[in-house]
Amino acid sequence: MTGHPYAALEGSPTWDVLDRALAQLEANGDVTLSSARAYVIGYLCQAVRKLGREPAATAVAWRVLRGAGWPLDRDPGAYLGLAEAVAGIAYAGDERHVALLLRGLPAELRPRDTDSPDGYLALARELVAACSAADPDQ
Repeated sequence: MTGHPYAALEGSPTWDVLDRALAQLEANGDVTLSSARAYVIGYLCQAVRKLGREPAATAVAWRVLRGAGWPLDRDPGAYLGLAEAVAGIAYAGDERHVALLLRGLPAELRPRDTDSPDGYLALARELVAACSAADPDQ
């Protein structure tokens, strides 16, 4: 859903975690929403962000990994750490180091279908480009 005041927060790690938690509460019958879901999640994201802001490059890395089919829901804390590490390495601008990081992850953190011949280099290029565009001054 776009066209709401929280659209810029959609797809961020905080949004994804709160969206899943809210869905679980709804499925258990603990919560019933009377407002649009995006407004509730957006408001909560905004409140949580007061504790500390996710760097833009970390949120972009999260979105790229999700778009590439990485199982972020499996362990959000571990993947947030990965997104932060990718953003930091991307700052150096070397996709080979990002590819080495991805390849070196434990098998349970990698998607099952990523045994590509380029050894994560294509995804690493995409991550470096996206992170660099998100934080050009970093």
